Amino acid sequence: MRNINLNRLLLTIKWDLVSNWKVTLRMTLSIMFGILCFFAIDILSTRGDTYSPEYSTDKAQALAASLSFIAVLFMSVCASMIFTTMKTKQQRISLLMQPASNMEKFIVKILYSSVGAFIVFIAALFAADLLRALLDFILNQRYIGMVSFWFLKNIFFFCDGIVFFNAGISRQINDMATWLLVIEIIVTGYMTFILGGTLFRQHSWLCTMGMIFIIVYTAGYILIELDFTSYVHRIFFQHNPISPTTLFILTDMALAALIAFELWASYKLFCRMQVINNKWTNL
Repeated sequence: MRNINLNRLLLTIKWDLVSNWKVTLRMTLSIMFGILCFFAIDILSTRGDTYSPEYSTDKAQALAASLSFIAVLFMSVCASMIFTTMKTKQQRISLLMQPASNMEKFIVKILYSSVGAFIVFIAALFAADLLRALLDFILNQRYIGMVSFWFLKNIFFFCDGIVFFNAGISRQINDMATWLLVIEIIVTGYMTFILGGTLFRQHSWLCTMGMIFIIVYTAGYILIELDFTSYVHRIFFQHNPISPTTLFILTDMALAALIAFELWASYKLFCRMQVINNKWTNL
């Protein structure tokens, strides 16, 4: 089966949710406990602070900013563990026997590690936030605003805090191009962890981070040690000046091509990993 059927896709999503509900529950409780520990440390370290409405708002915003880093870390781990439920032979057989195409199974796994992981984090955050408010009221007789609301607000308005685009570039390029570039950068990073999770069987997150470090170090060496930046400047800016809009379009095209390659490579590895049993990689 090579085509995508909506009804079959929905049934596969239902099967995946039912078969992995214990994993999802453990994940939710684990991240809730981790966030609650983070809140508890903050509560105990600020017991002597003077309370005021301004203090409540500033504290909630600061906690939400810290949680943004935790969320990025959590989503990268979930992306790199996209096929953690396919480690055993029986798990691979169960997925292989599902009456769905490989593309449908792959889409389900992508949705589970992205949309599903985000929902899990939000649910865990709300639960931990309610417990934090109760604990803070009992210990400090104060109420700090809901951190989860500020966290969601930061997500919806994250582009306002990007200094790079507020430095003058966004004045020359329309907002749609700016948003497109930001989204492509985020998706590129996420798909890199998806590819790492598909490529590596053991310690996929650590192996992916090592792979990213090697790529970044190699690129930095080429740009700095080999003076590649001066060569690019002479080609594109000194002899043949290009406009910021053209530069944005070229960057968008390069990122889109990289995303397409990572998606294609992840899918090909997924099709292969259902029948092989290597210890470290799915090659």
